[in-house]
Amino acid sequence: MLRSVVSNVLRKRGFGVIEAGDGDSALHEFGKHPKDIDVVLLDATLPGMSGTELLIELRKIRSDVSVMLTSGYTAEILGDAFDQEQLLHFVRKPYLISELVNRLKKAAAK
Repeated sequence: MLRSVVSNVLRKRGFGVIEAGDGDSALHEFGKHPKDIDVVLLDATLPGMSGTELLIELRKIRSDVSVMLTSGYTAEILGDAFDQEQLLHFVRKPYLISELVNRLKKAAAK
């Protein structure tokens, strides 16, 4: 439900959004549109494959894709599973939509 709400709000703010409910779906969608995606909003915990596993697979397809990590966990806790680049674009849940939009714009501009 949160994914749908956030996706709809981002669309209203002018973002093109491709939704995926789990890691396998995300990998499939990314594989269909690798050059069209400016930034991936990646939850650290996903159904199926983990966020870390998905990130590894995304990087195999396009090593330079910008990834913004989100989680209810702190960046310090996630630091063992994700490298510093992903933690630079980290936004902790719950977040304000304005914060998410600003961070997505920065991550996409990278």
